[in-house]
Amino acid sequence: MDGLYAIEMDGIQSMNHKDSPKVSFLMSIRHCSERLEDCLESLVFQTYANYNIVIVLDNAERQVHKVVKAYAALYSKILVIENPRPRNLATSLNYGLNYCDGDWIARIDADDVSNPDRLKIQVDFALKNGDSFAVIAARAKGIPWKAHKLPHYELSSKDFFRSNPIVHPSVMIRKQILKEYRYTESFKFSQDYKLWTRIIRRYRMAIINQELIEYNVRKREPNYVLSQESYFLLANLTFLLKKFFEAIKWGEKREIVLSLFLNINSSFNLAKNYVRVLLQRF
Repeated sequence: MDGLYAIEMDGIQSMNHKDSPKVSFLMSIRHCSERLEDCLESLVFQTYANYNIVIVLDNAERQVHKVVKAYAALYSKILVIENPRPRNLATSLNYGLNYCDGDWIARIDADDVSNPDRLKIQVDFALKNGDSFAVIAARAKGIPWKAHKLPHYELSSKDFFRSNPIVHPSVMIRKQILKEYRYTESFKFSQDYKLWTRIIRRYRMAIINQELIEYNVRKREPNYVLSQESYFLLANLTFLLKKFFEAIKWGEKREIVLSLFLNINSSFNLAKNYVRVLLQRF
């Protein structure tokens, strides 16, 4: 395997239970965050047994190599690979997917921390609901959530008309479906929203009403925020236009038209902000 570290170390071994599906954590790392070790600790000490961790180094910093290799030497659950053609997050996640042998793929980012019962809760939900759901997300500490008393919320296409309701590093997705759709590698940002809007047209998705990760809300540079918004608006526009021409009720079509107007207005504002940032450089 290209770029594969040889890891034959003893560590905490996963107990394979006949009725327990295997889960593969999938993460890509480039920069070394202050929470990297906290993130890795939260993964290796999950209460669910049948899982492993696939870490893709995406042109990673030297300190990332040092930390990750140290953990891989201690825990045999961890498989570390290097993306030979690093480009962006979507590219590295698709590359890492080839090394995941779980029935489900659980996403996590290097600066977010998982609840120790995260996998147990998500797998229990999956088993309880059979093959009903393709994507099982969760609430995240640090991100506001509309209050309701239901144990989970089932998403519909309408939930994606104006925003992304899913916290990417909280999801657990069936591997066969992720392999079918994969991340769109031309999207540097909002590759998750692009993926969800493709999947929701055919499969069921749910958000568990529990905080299963601690999300690191980072302050972004203006250029980063503008780029992120531009990719979201492009993915949103594509989704809305495709959805409009489906055989849906007129009430839903009216909501799509309103969302399209909001998208166009946001695009104009985005263009003005790009010009403003550009002028500030002179």
